[in-house]
Amino acid sequence: MKTGSKDVKSSGEVIGVAEFAIYDSVEEAVSGEGEATCLAFINAQVKTGAMNTLRAQLTGKPTKMSLIYKAMSLVDPQEIAACAGDEAAISQLIQRKVNELQADEDAGVEEVDGDEN
Repeated sequence: MKTGSKDVKSSGEVIGVAEFAIYDSVEEAVSGEGEATCLAFINAQVKTGAMNTLRAQLTGKPTKMSLIYKAMSLVDPQEIAACAGDEAAISQLIQRKVNELQADEDAGVEEVDGDEN
């Protein structure tokens, strides 16, 4: 098990840092959190995933995670190398790419990559 941390923001301002466990296996998570809590976490995430997928289908807009994944695929290796080891810089780079994708979508621009899907 590892420990993770994430800034907690309110109105754009960092107000604290949350620390949390990052489990290496389901068994370790069940041992640390308990079976009922793990099942509740899983069910909540399954529900959220289903809602996000349906929202994307009905609105024609991509999910937040699909935008992040696409943005990550568009990052130039030199850009990411320049950010190596700097979590804030990496996050800003990915967010900039997400913003560019959203701006293109809002403008009706689609990337042509030869895939007819």
